[in-house]
Amino acid sequence: MIKYFFSLFFLLNLIFCPYASATYQLNNTIKQIITKYNVPAASITIINHNRIELARAYKNPNYPKLKVNTNSKFQAASISKTITAAAALRLVAQNKLKLDQSVNDNLKSWKIPVNKFTSKQKITLRNILNMT
Repeated sequence: MIKYFFSLFFLLNLIFCPYASATYQLNNTIKQIITKYNVPAASITIINHNRIELARAYKNPNYPKLKVNTNSKFQAASISKTITAAAALRLVAQNKLKLDQSVNDNLKSWKIPVNKFTSKQKITLRNILNMT
């Protein structure tokens, strides 16, 4: 039995809300997944053009005492690496960041300190993204 709360994050860049059948299908799919894998609860947020199009919380019926809503806190865990990498690469595509430039050039309040590892080769966004 899974003892921790898990959150399902879907970052979709599509216009979806006008299609009631898509919403219905998504709701049913998530309910089936959390029941099948015995996940106590999950949340989903769909963002389109910097607007929240849909925010929903789901509770597994096997956990009747559990209270969950769209403001419930969930542990993001490793999924945040993928979302952060996608956001960083989007900024690269918009020429706002460079993959092979020292990240210290963009850091304001903190810098990666110079040490025996960074003195010969600067840490770049490409280096960081390859570590995930």
